Parts: sequence; structure tokens; C-alpha cells
Amino acid sequence: MPKRLAISAVEPCENAVLRVQFNNGKSVLYDFKPYIERIGKIYEPLAEPTFFRRFTIDRLGYYIEWENGMDVCADTLWAEGRKI
Repeated sequence: MPKRLAISAVEPCENAVLRVQFNNGKSVLYDFKPYIERIGKIYEPLAEPTFFRRFTIDRLGYYIEWENGMDVCADTLWAEGRKI
């Protein structure tokens, strides 16, 4: 049975982008700017670089979360991120 996709490491980049590495050895760049611009209030705090960099990865690697409770799961990051 294949292992469930999980986040191994996350590195914040400039302009609300995260570089996310997965347990399959591959990485993506995930750009939050479209969410900040389109969805507004929920993602608005991510526009602040200091806040954006203060995320945590849950202990199983299934999502990243910010202190206000906003989160994004590994599957979304993988499916919508730009493979690098």
C-alpha cells in the first residue's frame, strides 16, 4: 500500500510563496497571492510577511497551519502547487 502524501519540510519564500517538500521526495512552489487577492478576509493575514512565516506543520505532515487556525492540507498543496 502506498504511503499517504505528507509534508516533510516547508520553506517560506518571497511574495507569499511556500516551497513545500513531500515524503515522496518531490517539491512544489505554492503561491498564496491568488487566495489573498480573491478570497480576502480569511487569507488576508498572509499578505503580512511576518505572519506568513509563522506557520507550523502538524505532527503527521498532513497540513500546515497558522496561529489564526487557517490551514492548507498536503493534498491541496501537491495538486495546486507548481512542481519543481
